[in-house]
Amino acid sequence: MLKKFLKKSYLLIGLAIFVWVMKDINFAELVKIIPNINIWYYILALVLYLPVALLKSYRWKKILEIQGIVYSFKDAFYIYNSSLLLGLVTPGRIGDASKVLYLKKDNRSFGQAVFGVLFDKVSDLVFVALFLAITFPFLPLVPRLAVNYPALFQFSLLVGGSAIILFSFVYFKKNSRLRQLTLRTIEELKKFKIKDDLYLLILTAFTWFIYFFMIYLIAVSVGINSQIGFFYLAFSAALITLAALLPISVLGIGTREAALLFFLLPLGLNKETIVLFSLLITFNYLGLFLICFYAWFKKPMV
Repeated sequence: MLKKFLKKSYLLIGLAIFVWVMKDINFAELVKIIPNINIWYYILALVLYLPVALLKSYRWKKILEIQGIVYSFKDAFYIYNSSLLLGLVTPGRIGDASKVLYLKKDNRSFGQAVFGVLFDKVSDLVFVALFLAITFPFLPLVPRLAVNYPALFQFSLLVGGSAIILFSFVYFKKNSRLRQLTLRTIEELKKFKIKDDLYLLILTAFTWFIYFFMIYLIAVSVGINSQIGFFYLAFSAALITLAALLPISVLGIGTREAALLFFLLPLGLNKETIVLFSLLITFNYLGLFLICFYAWFKKPMV
């Protein structure tokens, strides 16, 4: 029993980080600033999860079509968001991979199903990497933007190093399976033309900018947008998204609070405001939960 618990104990890291962050928070001050939240901006941010869910479902539908797998947009929406429900409540959103089970149930090959899920996830990662690489040199040109370069560099090293360690562990443990999956991935990639990749990239970019705008609206709701700026927020949100992929937290709880403190505290914001901003991002997932619950109700896995 103890051995089994120790194997899963890494799942408590996010919770431990959250407790560590919250121990230094002045709760009286936190409660004091809650009434200052602009509820209308926050509701607008909540609503923006719908176009994000629609666009991501449509992108996945296009990926499957290129592979020769045809679903109606309605079915793709139900499957994508039903799986996302599991992703929201699992560390690193690994529950997203349950889309493979839906496709297997519809008699699709395992290799095709896995590729469709991976390509969807990689599309997001590629865009985030491109966004970070392209915008980083231009951040100093944004008026009144104080860029915390040491924090950005250290955080990038932390996330990148963790990702490399995690990938190395999985690779050496599942070497033969990954080799077979790599060969199948190469076969599936041959079906994608340059115009397909560009179209999917445009869809991905549009989806992410809606997400960035949603985060910005949450910042507006707590009145910190003028102190940070849209591009720095988007840049920080992109890096935090990469950190959330590490399977140590659910909904980014703990890792998000620590990362936002890491980025924003040196810029003059107090801890209580930063933590409130982070908690509002977490509560904002309610909009996505409602969409996913509806999809699950319409097309449950079992």
